[in-house]
Amino acid sequence: MKQNKPRQTDKIRKDLLALQALIHTQGGRLNTIDPRSAHTKDQVQKQEQLEASKQAIVSSWPDSAGPADRTQAVEQLVNRHDNVKGKYASTTTLRTKQRWSQFSIAEFLTKEARNEFVELVGKDALICHEQIAVGRAQILK
Repeated sequence: MKQNKPRQTDKIRKDLLALQALIHTQGGRLNTIDPRSAHTKDQVQKQEQLEASKQAIVSSWPDSAGPADRTQAVEQLVNRHDNVKGKYASTTTLRTKQRWSQFSIAEFLTKEARNEFVELVGKDALICHEQIAVGRAQILK
């Protein structure tokens, strides 16, 4: 079996080189067969920025609030306001090994909905376990 693997690798390399030569003669170029590398670094970064632009960070949660409490607090605020009601996607609460961390990420379908949510948190306090939480836009890299 071990002797068979180098032969398979050599055959694949020969086939790839033959395919590359064929494409080159037709005026094309073959850089890779890995579809993930077809995305340039800039395209990947733009996609990551687009996703981050739809997220808000909610912090200052009380220690007694678990992920369900935090999600419920965000959903209650969203449900009170029609302009963001149908544009809310989800809330993710991050945790450490010891306990829940002090922030959650609320994700919306659009950047505009995220911005409206952040404004609402400032106007209509986001309260969980009688403590006011703070919302801000996700900072892009």
